[in-house]
Amino acid sequence: MALGSRTTLIRGETYLTVPWKNGGGTTREIVAGEGYRLSVATIASDGWFSDFSGYDRTIVPIYGDGIALTIDGMTTVLNEPFVPLEFAGEARTWCRLLGGAAQDFNVMTERARWKHSVNVCRVRDRRLQLAIGPLCFIYVLEGTVLGAGAGDTVCLKGPDALELEHEHGPALACVVSLFTAT
Repeated sequence: MALGSRTTLIRGETYLTVPWKNGGGTTREIVAGEGYRLSVATIASDGWFSDFSGYDRTIVPIYGDGIALTIDGMTTVLNEPFVPLEFAGEARTWCRLLGGAAQDFNVMTERARWKHSVNVCRVRDRRLQLAIGPLCFIYVLEGTVLGAGAGDTVCLKGPDALELEHEHGPALACVVSLFTAT
């Protein structure tokens, strides 16, 4: 599949960087729409996550030694890259760095409007088959997918089943599908 009228390429250098109010890091906003946001966060120090009541969140560690999240009293250690963790935006969440600064990919969707899925896909062959919702984002972690390199994002409008074909070697990407909440 080549980039066409149903696809948009969002280059990493265009992401808006915003410092956190608590000074504990920054967020690079990839895209924000009616009830959803995708971003990459750099966590520079331990601290509380912001309250996003009514939203569902997924984070995917992508760089650093990892973090330990205490979500409503239960601690989960995220020290393996590319493993998604889902949790409610209203959950009281404390973050502790396991080493230096950490970076993660984030998806937030307003529960009343959207449901989302986040899958990390390793593209070893020339083709990747996907079933996507009305809106799909492919955040490239490594390699190249659809002309997008590491740190870039491709937006696809669905719903559809599609087959991605890429010309270069192996690639790794977070595939985010948004579905209308029912």
